[in-house]
Amino acid sequence: MRLKIINVKVSGIIALICILFICLSIYPDAQAQTNISFSPQDQFNIPTYNGSVSFAVNGSYSQATLENDSWTFQNLSMNRSTALNNFLVSAQNCNITIFSYAASNTTQTLRLRYAVTGAGKQIFYFGQIPGVQNSINWYVVNTINGKTIFLTPGVDWTISRNGTVVVNAATGNFSVVRFNTFNTISLNSNLPFYEQHSAAIATSAVVAIVLVLAVGITLRNRTYLTEKKAETNVSAIIKTSSLKDSEKT
Repeated sequence: MRLKIINVKVSGIIALICILFICLSIYPDAQAQTNISFSPQDQFNIPTYNGSVSFAVNGSYSQATLENDSWTFQNLSMNRSTALNNFLVSAQNCNITIFSYAASNTTQTLRLRYAVTGAGKQIFYFGQIPGVQNSINWYVVNTINGKTIFLTPGVDWTISRNGTVVVNAATGNFSVVRFNTFNTISLNSNLPFYEQHSAAIATSAVVAIVLVLAVGITLRNRTYLTEKKAETNVSAIIKTSSLKDSEKT
């Protein structure tokens, strides 16, 4: 009996070890994925360029490395912002404070908001973004006293073929913005129709489903009310007939 209990325990331990081994083999990076937190008090200095990068909110990242005078963040996450898997930033003769980042894979849009002190240069790379990289899809704006000023591409800022944005701007609040314009759709015209218009198709499908359900509910309610009215009329006739019969008797 004791031997049987021992065998059951050993079998359970072996099964548990096998499950752990399988999980680790399927998700090899899960055990090494540890996030490092940061706060607005933390600064990421770039000594050679006399610049620094900081964040206006709390957040975390899995890895941050200073290489070629640029900070590269892996799995960057800021409070109330979209996560960035691969983000490169550099500041030359200025200090950058990043406020927020928002992006959508469906519409291929993004927006980075930041402030600059010191008339220097800022460099940003957001990772691989679908579509052609050109100034038609990108904007850099400066906000002064609530007014938005669009900076001149090729003069105030540039973008390389791999999507690296370089801003030559003065002190103030700035935004780097990417929109998916009609030009992008025409440039990607070789894609299948459903890929070019996936967002529109999805929206149309949802609207169609809502309309069908609304029509179905309306018809069902109308049928129910008609049947209810008919039942009421029949009950009234039966009741009237019963009263007349009772009066006769």
